[in-house]
Amino acid sequence: MKTEIYKCCKCKHVHSSENREMKKSGAFNKSVCPKCGSAPYYLMPDDFEPFSNGAEFMSWQSNNCDKCSKYENTSTNESEAGCKLSFHLDLASVQDGKIPYLIANQIGIRKIELVSKCKEFDKAEP
Repeated sequence: MKTEIYKCCKCKHVHSSENREMKKSGAFNKSVCPKCGSAPYYLMPDDFEPFSNGAEFMSWQSNNCDKCSKYENTSTNESEAGCKLSFHLDLASVQDGKIPYLIANQIGIRKIELVSKCKEFDKAEP
């Protein structure tokens, strides 16, 4: 079964069809958010294209990933990555430019773009 991503219109929390709370509460059948009880929530796209070009990607990365203590770019899969968020961004930069919506949400989304500072940013020691 395909994992579907939902976002609540009221509390703005993102929920996955794999979320135990949603399955347990029957939220998919009731069309209510399991977190706040509000309705409706809506289906999100599978992928998110965070940058319109390579220059935007490089600028965002130099202000976030390059200065973060978790960043490394030698891993070949997500489980080995120092930061799974940057792993997906790096992979997208050499593929179709898209990252999974759940990853974009973890980084932080404002309207239709990534926030200027990653939510997972951990300043590297000088």
